[in-house]
Amino acid sequence: MSKTMTEEEKIAKKLIDLLSDIRIDLHLVGYYFANLASKGSFLRLEEIQASAEETVEDSFDREAHYRHIIELGKD
Repeated sequence: MSKTMTEEEKIAKKLIDLLSDIRIDLHLVGYYFANLASKGSFLRLEEIQASAEETVEDSFDREAHYRHIIELGKD
C-alpha cells in the first residue's frame, strides 16, 4: 500500500534532497537567498527551522509525543 504524500511532505523531501547535495555551497545559497528573498520568506524559513528543531527535541519526550498524536487527531 502506497501512501500519498501531502504537499508539505513533497516540499520537505525536495528541501532535504537539495540540502543533501554536497556539491552545493550552502554559504553561497545563503548569500543569494538574502539578496533575493523577501522578509516573509525569511520568516517562513525560520518557521520551518523552529518546527524541525521542536520535532527533534520532542522525539525524546514521551509526553510531547502523545500530545502530538492527540493534536493530529483533531484535524
